[in-house]
Amino acid sequence: MLDAFSSQGVEFDAVFVCPHRKTDGCDCRKPKTRLVDDYVRDAAVDLDASAMIGDRDTDLEFARNLGVRGLLRAPPRQRGETWPAILRDAHGAPRARSGARRRKPTSTSR
Repeated sequence: MLDAFSSQGVEFDAVFVCPHRKTDGCDCRKPKTRLVDDYVRDAAVDLDASAMIGDRDTDLEFARNLGVRGLLRAPPRQRGETWPAILRDAHGAPRARSGARRRKPTSTSR
């Protein structure tokens, strides 16, 4: 997964891996959020501007539990989002650009 993101120019500040097995019943294995709770709080992560991109249903459930958007990147053999679609979703629809110019009145004394 990291290689797939790196090929798209995406780098990470931190990587979290739960060392437990599913049967261990820990509170840090996805879709639970304990593994990242401290990081999200300490790094003041903007959850409204964040997204979880994953390739499993548990990734989407993790996103819901964390309070961020979840985007599914399914393996090619399955129907899922393509990288261009994920990038569009992650960045939002392009906004029309506009600008304005105003001349600032200058005082002229003669």
